[in-house]
Amino acid sequence: MTLRGGKRGKKFPAVLTLLVIVSISLAVLLPAVSADTDGIVTTNASVNPGEIRIGDTTRVTLTINSVNVTEKVPVDVMHVIDRSGSMGWYGDVIHNNSGLLTFEWTEIDNFIINSSITTFDVLLETNSDDTKQYLQIKSPSGVWYGYNCYNPDGISYRHYAGRDHICLYSGRVESGTWEVYARGDVVGRPYVLAVQVPPIRLDAAKDAAKTFVGLTSDQDQMGVVSFSTYATLNKQLTLLDIQENRTSVNSTIDDLSVSSSTGVGEGINKAKAELTSTRSRDDALKVMVLLSDGVSNSGSDPRTRAQEAADENIKIFTVGFGEADHELLNDIADITGGNYYYAPSGSDLQEVYKTISEDIAAMASRTHAYYVLPDDVEYMGNATREPSKIIGNTLRWDIGDLAPGTPWDVSFDVRPTTMGTDIPVIMAPYSRVTYETTEGEEGHVTTGGNIYSYEDLTFGFVVHEGANPGDNFEFHDHAIGMNVHSNSTSIHTVTVSGSTATFSGNATVNGVSGYEFIVHVEDNAESGDIFMITITGPDGFKYTAGGVLDGGSIQTHKGSSESVPFPAALSVDVNGCRSEGLDVFVPPEWKVIGETVGITGYAVVDNPGSKAANVSVKLCVDYPAMGYTMGPAIDEAPTIGHTMHKSISTVNAGETKNITVSTTWIPMSSGKHSISIYVYEHRDDGTELWTESQGPNSKTVNKTIYIRRVS
Repeated sequence: MTLRGGKRGKKFPAVLTLLVIVSISLAVLLPAVSADTDGIVTTNASVNPGEIRIGDTTRVTLTINSVNVTEKVPVDVMHVIDRSGSMGWYGDVIHNNSGLLTFEWTEIDNFIINSSITTFDVLLETNSDDTKQYLQIKSPSGVWYGYNCYNPDGISYRHYAGRDHICLYSGRVESGTWEVYARGDVVGRPYVLAVQVPPIRLDAAKDAAKTFVGLTSDQDQMGVVSFSTYATLNKQLTLLDIQENRTSVNSTIDDLSVSSSTGVGEGINKAKAELTSTRSRDDALKVMVLLSDGVSNSGSDPRTRAQEAADENIKIFTVGFGEADHELLNDIADITGGNYYYAPSGSDLQEVYKTISEDIAAMASRTHAYYVLPDDVEYMGNATREPSKIIGNTLRWDIGDLAPGTPWDVSFDVRPTTMGTDIPVIMAPYSRVTYETTEGEEGHVTTGGNIYSYEDLTFGFVVHEGANPGDNFEFHDHAIGMNVHSNSTSIHTVTVSGSTATFSGNATVNGVSGYEFIVHVEDNAESGDIFMITITGPDGFKYTAGGVLDGGSIQTHKGSSESVPFPAALSVDVNGCRSEGLDVFVPPEWKVIGETVGITGYAVVDNPGSKAANVSVKLCVDYPAMGYTMGPAIDEAPTIGHTMHKSISTVNAGETKNITVSTTWIPMSSGKHSISIYVYEHRDDGTELWTESQGPNSKTVNKTIYIRRVS
């Protein structure tokens, strides 16, 4: 079998040798709206504005409607809740500060308490187990509380290595300005100060966790693990199909109480044990939602435990609260493919847990939107919904549930980078919506276990919808020595619909992890199967390969997935300014150092677009190494040597303009020198624009002049 029409390779910065650079103004003519449907799901796509200039963006809008509710994967989720001693403190921060401690008692801050506050606490933390800090506060009436002070009833003072805590209860709270004093036994020790009011942190966490229980679906299971020094399985995974079970989970959460230290790793390990037990379902998405308000100071290493959870395909969403260890919680989420959220106060926890429930619903969705960009169209962001995943040119959104009367939509910016007519801004047939129905068996796509080759490419795969121990994917590019491997533990979002299939996942490349891939295939039997792969990885690595496979070697076996393409007719007509005539005139005779040289340049610039364009015409001397190098970014101009003169002109829509620029140059070195002419377009903000798509021009112009030494 052969692979026809393929393309592959890393995208490296282009190295060009043009000596004349002409900028472009372009007009993009786009259809307003187009649609496609299978009778259940309807996709719409539009682009606005329909006319842009080179370097500008246009906005794509995708809309999806469904006449039925789409299916999703069941979820097994474990609440993992910190119940260490600090969770008994107040949770809403009304004032905070940070700085460095000294040996001497020093006023480090002050704060205002108003008449509505009847209790508050003050926390001074250094998060150091080998040093001590000392805290005192002075009331508006001059009463001192804290270290080495008289602390009457209604005042609680606790002094630890790394932390001092003062709490004032009703009857001791005065309205007005309070002063804060502190010192340390190590000079320069960083501290964090927080003034906090109710609710108590654990109470706020309980309320948010119970809200989360109410946001889960009837097909989900939930359990509870709490941790302090050690971890406890408080509630086994319980199906939330009846209210009695939801009430039971909520009662378990209500019964939690504070105790001892913070063992984040122990909590992860205990929850992992439940999510890998016989009570956890093979077809379920496995998730932890972990909340902590401090630094892990007990038990096993949390990052190691997170990696063990990731090896079991368990995702961990982490929630930081109070004086949380942001770096640790963010690392745990990154290792497992979850997200980290910080709640500055107890009142913020409700919104955080609502957001997490939406994230999990999207992950559990069997409805995905894929938008694949052609190579000459760039994704510029500014999306109303951030893509769930970006792998190379493929944008993927995990949609969640589609329901009648509740359309899903997203808008984002793209930028075409080439010229021509009918240039697509969408790649078919890979851009589509896939969704799950209640009918059909598990679909799969396979090469039948064989490896097919074309020149230096070989590949083979067996991939099923849902977890399958037999899944595997191999891809080799022997020309560059690249070996890509993935197995069932790292393949996900598999959809097989009719003759098309998409699957993606994490991969090792030449034995190194940290890479992602996405594969699109179309089973066209004898007319030629289509295969496309994109791989991205560290340090901006990007690789694409694809084309038509002769014969019917790829076999798709449709399961319960369906798909509807986004309209393939989204295309652009790109016109722009062109330089029809460029020339440079220099004196034909030899010149000597210090002698004035007159130089004249000519450019004929045609603007067939519908908007006026400002252009710069530059005369330059001594481009590097008899050429120039262009950077990889669209906004990077080539290195063109030393600019001697620049003239700015406006070329109106539909106008052809003759532009002449003249200057004098005084050479200060002998030998061969090069004189060249360049043309750029201006953006609206006046900056100059260069893109690779502007060249080549029909005429490449530079002139060589020889300068003698003074005799």
